Amino acid sequence: MVTRRWILATAALTLLVAASCAVLTMPTTTRQGINYRVTSYTIPAYVKALDFVQRHYQYRLLVSRICNPQMSDLTCTLAIFDWTHTNIPPTPAGWPVVDDHPLHVVIRGHGTADQIADVFVTLTDYAGIPAFFRFVTEPENKRTLVLSFVRVDEKWAVFDVANHVVFRRADGDVADVHDLADDAALVDGQAHAPQPEELPYSTFISRAQLMPFDVPHPLRAEMQQPWPRVRYELRRAVGLKR
Repeated sequence: MVTRRWILATAALTLLVAASCAVLTMPTTTRQGINYRVTSYTIPAYVKALDFVQRHYQYRLLVSRICNPQMSDLTCTLAIFDWTHTNIPPTPAGWPVVDDHPLHVVIRGHGTADQIADVFVTLTDYAGIPAFFRFVTEPENKRTLVLSFVRVDEKWAVFDVANHVVFRRADGDVADVHDLADDAALVDGQAHAPQPEELPYSTFISRAQLMPFDVPHPLRAEMQQPWPRVRYELRRAVGLKR
């Protein structure tokens, strides 16, 4: 009887190890864009999983160095905003534009306007403060501006990270997206604000461009974190999420 149980236990363990190896070595796809040409690469599942966990750890470590638990959401957001501006300048002219993960942008130390915004909102979301970025297009010549939106004190504050502009109201408090949508003078009156694409900010920021204001779900930055990503993938696997 003991021998039979031992054989069954050994067989079960062998099957479990074999199944685990099959899953871990299953081919998966990762993508990288260079100068807006995307190439797909095949890597084992365990390599992709290890990369994911390593990036998650690095994001958490970086945020812990920028913010401390005593900071308010606004103070932490502004600290990440300033850190991003200082450490991620625009990609120099003539250099290849590489598009993969926000952490790689941090490591390279430069990025395009959307990549700079992506770093900012990813770190902000890791600090527990919901954030996302969006391309806003001016209607005449279809030029774009990248704006970031952060949920601070029950409102969605607006940032132009690449140009280091925090949109503020007349009283100095951060401006909500609805404040800007209804007041072109407030939009163009930002202190020391550069004019993107040599156009006034109000060309890009108006009720027509911003409304209706829809918050994406899930947030892109949440997908960099293990448990939100697992929940999302499980829901998608059972048909609850497309």
